[in-house]
Amino acid sequence: MSVQHAHTLFRASPDAGFAAVLANAARRVAATKIARRLQVDFATEPQDVQTPEGPVHALRGDAIVTDADGARWPVPQARFAALYQPVPPTVAGSPGTYLTTRLQVLALRMDESFQVLLQDGLSRLTGQRGDWLVGASDGSLYVISAAAFARSYRIDGQPPA
Repeated sequence: MSVQHAHTLFRASPDAGFAAVLANAARRVAATKIARRLQVDFATEPQDVQTPEGPVHALRGDAIVTDADGARWPVPQARFAALYQPVPPTVAGSPGTYLTTRLQVLALRMDESFQVLLQDGLSRLTGQRGDWLVGASDGSLYVISAAAFARSYRIDGQPPA
């Protein structure tokens, strides 16, 4: 008989501020997203986008970002312009090449599997032992694999308590 283990569930918040689970964690680190070129399309209708950590719901107009390894994820239309800048000749709001902005986050490398319920209240990501729980100052939480975190973020150190 196999034993089922419950995953710890973390919930993103619609409210501004870092999630308490990260702000209060002794092992958290501050990190900065590294500027990278990515390909972007925009959803023409609601859809589920398969990310490495699970399906994420995208609404019409949301950006669908693809990295050099082929991983895809949606970004809500309301947040996209603050997180990505077009690389000429791409025009803002149109499909093409974009550059990530230098977003500051808090991150915690997890010792066990876990799940995150995203801000949309529908999409649930699954993280494994060694993956990172990452949050931004807008209340969002994400799951990022150890390999993707190493490619995409620079650890700045322990944030002040």
